[in-house]
Amino acid sequence: MAKEPKTRQCFVIGPIGDAGTPIRTDADDFMKYIVGPVVTKPQFGYQPIRADHLNEPGRITSQIIKMLLEADLVIADLSTNNANVYYELSLRHALGKPVIHMAVEGTKLSFDVRDNRTIFYTMHSRSAEEARNELERQIQHVLKDGYRAKNPILETIGIVQLERSEAPEDRAFGHIMAKLSQMDDAVREIQQTLEFDRTQRNLAKHQKLSSLFDLGAGLPKTAEQQAVGLGGLLSSLGTSPNTPTLDAFQKFLDEEKAHKA
Repeated sequence: MAKEPKTRQCFVIGPIGDAGTPIRTDADDFMKYIVGPVVTKPQFGYQPIRADHLNEPGRITSQIIKMLLEADLVIADLSTNNANVYYELSLRHALGKPVIHMAVEGTKLSFDVRDNRTIFYTMHSRSAEEARNELERQIQHVLKDGYRAKNPILETIGIVQLERSEAPEDRAFGHIMAKLSQMDDAVREIQQTLEFDRTQRNLAKHQKLSSLFDLGAGLPKTAEQQAVGLGGLLSSLGTSPNTPTLDAFQKFLDEEKAHKA
């Protein structure tokens, strides 16, 4: 009797949380409404599995590592930047096996994986549909003949192997790739610094605006005096005190007075 074809396994890693928590609810919705409907399609035939679904006796950590080693496909939900998920993702990357990155919309990804294509999603019906469509496209790509995974770990391993090659041309190419990688790391550090500086500047502006609104009732009472006082505050924020801005602030003060009254 012919053996039935082996069911493909799709191991889903991501934040799970305890039963009854919002994290578990989000994880269940992600499986039910985004992953499940796509991976179980007949043309794919995957069985979606999550760590809390593993019921074999033994250490759960060992079972997770086994799934990362053996699963035909891994889908990594990077929402909340969970440390365990990144640990599991790094192992899958090192193996060079197919993995698809996903994350809830608004997730700020680590610089190490930001260059990898990531499917962002929400549970809004249209966003979920777009995420499912993109997930289907990426699975189709993974299943193509000749597919090779790409990630920072594999790229670094490739460079090291070239640098240690006995062939002079391979070593030279490896040195060039290493220099390019160093330049890429330097650019990432600059981007991270600029992003931090931008965040700090925005925070400073927000604090000044908060102070502006808090002190609004203490500004001079006449419209002309208010305009002068507001103009100075806006100038300190690097904003021109134009008439629409002043009018908007005057409207805000009037609304606040009416609300308090």
